[in-house]
Amino acid sequence: SVLHKDFDYAPFNQIKNSDYLNSIRLGIKELKSEIDFISNNNKPPTFKNTIEALDYSGIKLERITSIFFNINAAETSKEIQDIAVTISPELSELKNYILLNDKLYEKVKTVYNSTDKNDLSKEENTLLKNTYRSFLRNGASLSNKDKSKLRKIDVKLSKLSLNFGQNLLKETNEYELLISDVNKLDGLSNDHKEAAKILAESKNKKGWLFTLDYPSYSALITYCKNRLLRKEITIAFGQRAFRKNEANNQKTVLEIVNLKYQKAILLGYNCYSDYILEERMAKNTDNVMNFLEDLIKKVKPVAKKEFKVLENYAKSVDDIESLEKWDVTFYSDMYKKFKYNIDQEELKPYFSLDNVLNG
Repeated sequence: SVLHKDFDYAPFNQIKNSDYLNSIRLGIKELKSEIDFISNNNKPPTFKNTIEALDYSGIKLERITSIFFNINAAETSKEIQDIAVTISPELSELKNYILLNDKLYEKVKTVYNSTDKNDLSKEENTLLKNTYRSFLRNGASLSNKDKSKLRKIDVKLSKLSLNFGQNLLKETNEYELLISDVNKLDGLSNDHKEAAKILAESKNKKGWLFTLDYPSYSALITYCKNRLLRKEITIAFGQRAFRKNEANNQKTVLEIVNLKYQKAILLGYNCYSDYILEERMAKNTDNVMNFLEDLIKKVKPVAKKEFKVLENYAKSVDDIESLEKWDVTFYSDMYKKFKYNIDQEELKPYFSLDNVLNG
């Protein structure tokens, strides 16, 4: 198990990468057994033996995959990524094993149609409704032919989505901006420069090292007076997985969008956004577009006015003729200090970890 037996948290120092694959597969096997038990139960389906049992199934697998995919996002490695590539299609197949299960769907539908809603609490009614809708929204009522199409689409999407994230992570991790002259870092605090120096030393390099990890990237574009450095790292940040190399995500994005459209049509929706928004407050695409169009009418004049103020400020202090993407964050921070005497760096000592935890 990858859970601490006494405190139910993940003992990361005891977990080896090789533990994840076996643990996840054991979790999948266990969940399938739970699903089979619910599906093959000869007793009449009830809220307790069907809906509630479903809700309690797979808790261990959910915990293990949560730990694994957080590690994959925060502190990945080639080994972790290879496991993710292996396991993602298996998890996608598991989802369909549950939601495209005819026997299970019939039980859920029976409970939904026959249960007296007055006998259930508000929370139980919500769970019943959401469980039934989840089956419908994931193709439970489709023909066997369409279910087969849906399974193939879901497996492809799981692989492509994983590939997209890995390409982005690869591009982020590979970029390094090494500065040998500290004078080029004028404007950065001593803390920021010290962090950059420590990072360089950790990689056996001399100087100050900046990456596309957000704390490093943000420090440079917010405080560095050297406009060329701000430009260089801003362009690098925007070009992640968008260059002419193996990590380019353009084809991947097009494939994902196309497959999501196919999935939406298969499930009876006009487009994928309608499918997603059905479960959200907005409900449909038209509501979102109408809201955004109305919002832009109100916001754009104010934004243009504020941008003009920032342009004039940049012109007055540094003779900047045209405010570019790599200038906005830098001059916004300068302007806040000038106009409102607000300095985010001066607030940091008040928000040390101990202070935050005590608060």
